[in-house]
Amino acid sequence: MARSNRPRPNVHLKIPWAQSNHLTGCAVDIRCVGIEQAIRYATLLLDISDLNKEDFDELIIERKGYTYWIHFAVRPFGNRRRTNYKR
Repeated sequence: MARSNRPRPNVHLKIPWAQSNHLTGCAVDIRCVGIEQAIRYATLLLDISDLNKEDFDELIIERKGYTYWIHFAVRPFGNRRRTNYKR
């Protein structure tokens, strides 16, 4: 399942992490079934990025409890190719 919900405009004032690419529609969160699926999806996204010579801003595998998801963001310019795993 992929989501790219834009938070309400005033949410970023209360939640620091909400100052993200989600606000501009440049990010998606992809829910995964376990860490193995997250790693496979992340690998595919990295391979596609390299193959097409297209940069991305962030590719982060995140976890809360037993739920894993990938945060993937692409900006019009200034992409950082930032990767991380957050627990």
